Amino acid sequence: MVLNLAKQKILIVEDVREMRTSLISLTKSMGAQSVYEAKSGDEAITQLQSHPIDLVLCDYYLGPGRDGQQVFEEAKEFGMIAPHAAFIMITADNTTDVVMAVAEHAPDGYLVKPLNKSGLENRIEMVLHRKRVFKEIEARMTEGAYGKALAICDLMGERNPKMRFDLMRMKAEVLFLAGDTDGVAELCAGILMEREVAWATIFMGRVRYLAGDLVKARQLFNKAIEQNHASMEAYDRLIRIEREAGDLSAAQKRLEQAVQLSPKSILRQQVLADVATENGDHSTARKAFNASVELGQHSCFARVEDEIGLINAVTETGGVDEALEVIEALNRERAKRRPSNIDKPEWPLHLSQGNLLLASKRASEAKKSIERALSGYLEQVCDSKNPAGIALAKACYAVALRDEAQNLIDRIIRENHDNEDIIDSVRTMFNEIGMEGLGSDFIDTARRVVVEINNRGVGLAKEGKLNEAVKLLTEAADELPGNLTIALNVLHAIIAQIKRDGHTNQRQYLLNEHLARAQQIDAKHPTVMKLKEKVQNLKQSHQQSVAV
Repeated sequence: MVLNLAKQKILIVEDVREMRTSLISLTKSMGAQSVYEAKSGDEAITQLQSHPIDLVLCDYYLGPGRDGQQVFEEAKEFGMIAPHAAFIMITADNTTDVVMAVAEHAPDGYLVKPLNKSGLENRIEMVLHRKRVFKEIEARMTEGAYGKALAICDLMGERNPKMRFDLMRMKAEVLFLAGDTDGVAELCAGILMEREVAWATIFMGRVRYLAGDLVKARQLFNKAIEQNHASMEAYDRLIRIEREAGDLSAAQKRLEQAVQLSPKSILRQQVLADVATENGDHSTARKAFNASVELGQHSCFARVEDEIGLINAVTETGGVDEALEVIEALNRERAKRRPSNIDKPEWPLHLSQGNLLLASKRASEAKKSIERALSGYLEQVCDSKNPAGIALAKACYAVALRDEAQNLIDRIIRENHDNEDIIDSVRTMFNEIGMEGLGSDFIDTARRVVVEINNRGVGLAKEGKLNEAVKLLTEAADELPGNLTIALNVLHAIIAQIKRDGHTNQRQYLLNEHLARAQQIDAKHPTVMKLKEKVQNLKQSHQQSVAV
């Protein structure tokens, strides 16, 4: 059967014009009619956001900016690629580092240059066929219809004997999601009697881990590495076990082995950096944070914590002056890059710079950096639970920005008035700067104000004064967008108002707004999840009543 791409919307991502033109010509010779092109990673993201693409052919190296791997990671992370769409990576580099980096995130295909029509056509045909085979299984898994997914696995296995092991692997995943660990073990035991397959051994290890048999789980994950030395999932699961057991030394050794095998994995470099820091191994942490910063320049997985961690590790290993040089280098790198949606906030860097300048007795320079940090913090919607906010307030006190510090701490306390961990951290900060008495009074006053407003709003709701309750609590929630207790009480009040007075577009809009805010604070909080269900039910009931 001749491959026909007439119905496929295709995106060609290639920085070399001649190669891009060649790929466009090749796909059009296969019947393609809708072909989009991008000569950089940034352009690729724009195209993916603008068009419903079915097939991506993307070069690994794309010049300055995002590389092909980072395009794939970001598109996958933010849902720019539909489940049915296929992503094929192309590169002239078949070194271990690149191959491992690609394999880690599992695009649908991988091709090494030079390309010819026959090789490209065969790979596209194979990838699209695989997508068709797995499409219905994945759809049923998403719905939670695991019985149907299993039945389709069996049917597709009969129709596609060459894909038997791939389908059995998918079946093991479906069984696992369905909670049938005995079924997983039975399936994988049969496979392993037939052939030593690392993924089947990993599934067996996952079953033992879930049962609490960590000794056997470790043995199985180690066995999977013996079966396939590049089985990064087995490494990651062993690392998880060691970390959960509190054996950070063993976790670090295993991480170092994994990073040596696949050094381009930013997520694993970040974990190594964090664990090495906890172990006090600042030299290893410095290397891992440095790798994370470099890999994160154009990655959606970049963290500002990597830059701060690098600065702290350099301070420990090279001293304050070297750390200040690193900050300047990081700032220069930021200045070179065009703004993008994956940029990290700058204010933590200014805060670190300010604290280092304070340590160097350069008070006037330190104050300027801390003022920049404060300005950046206030311009952004910052998480008041982030310990960096308390560290910023402490730095403000240190450079005589007393009013600014107290305003910042007041907000942190009021948004977290019932979070004892945050309140304890604030108390510790006041103790460290010799303001124990003032700190206690400040904390008590700020907490009391929030409690009084919240109690007044709840009281009004209980008295049936729902309009007044919603008004008061909404104003409090707008002033303190990070306070979960107030956000939840707003939702309760609006739901009660709708049940009593009826549904309006304005009330539904308010519900959606405050539910989104509560989810942003803590999406997994049991009350947030219950209220989300209530909001959805109210909306559905209204839509049904309107339809009738």
